[in-house]
Amino acid sequence: MEFQGYIAEGLFMTMRKNITKQQLRQGKTVIGCWLEEIRTPAVTQLLAAAGLDFLIVDMEHGAYNLETMADIVRMARLVEITPIVRVPDLAWERVGRILDAGAQGLMLPRVETPDQVREFVSYLKYPTAGRRGMASGLGNTDFRWVTTPEYIAHANKETLVIVQIENTTAVANLDEIAQAPGVDVFFIGPEDLSISMGFAGQQGHPQVQETISQIITTTAQHNIAPGIHTSDPTAIGPLHDQGVRFIAYASDIEFIFNGAAQGAQALKEKQP
Repeated sequence: MEFQGYIAEGLFMTMRKNITKQQLRQGKTVIGCWLEEIRTPAVTQLLAAAGLDFLIVDMEHGAYNLETMADIVRMARLVEITPIVRVPDLAWERVGRILDAGAQGLMLPRVETPDQVREFVSYLKYPTAGRRGMASGLGNTDFRWVTTPEYIAHANKETLVIVQIENTTAVANLDEIAQAPGVDVFFIGPEDLSISMGFAGQQGHPQVQETISQIITTTAQHNIAPGIHTSDPTAIGPLHDQGVRFIAYASDIEFIFNGAAQGAQALKEKQP
């Protein structure tokens, strides 16, 4: 029996690769979107069919519990769109359960210091790189049996580690934060950054844009992939040209609202 991404070897199987992390290693730019509200696992098939590389299940602001997250993550693995989860905070027990469910990447918001990064990475990595507790044969191995050494090596290599840079404290500490080992993506939160800088909601303000450019440059200098969110499809090309390599485009809510609003507006323009 053979599946794309892993090959059967008796009772044991090689692990499913993290396609998004592979692309980042190759210097490519990846694109995905946020899940904030839709709870059906079928949404992963829809987004994969649309050509996205990853999705982010938002457990910081979105309406998701552990069970719903696990269902979405497992389906995402099957259709080969990388499931990433944004955790609400740095909680040991939550991080472990999300990874055991099969998430291939985690995002930590509100990072300000290298100590936070080191602690976060330690939760995601098995010894000696970290202190994650062992559990395999669950969603994290597609319910397949694997050897403990095989899974440790795979998980430590393939789990995508993302930290958010979204306030002035993080910007001031960026060089130090970047020296904490194990991070793959620095993800800029432009709205929170604008608030922190005193320009709430003015993401296009010259000072905000200058700071974003500085973050992108510094991040790339440390061989970490710069990431950012945008709701504007026309911004995707310029962001790529600017050096952003991890683009979170819009969300399930925005896709539905914008599509519905276009139809409603088209009719309103035809009648008083």
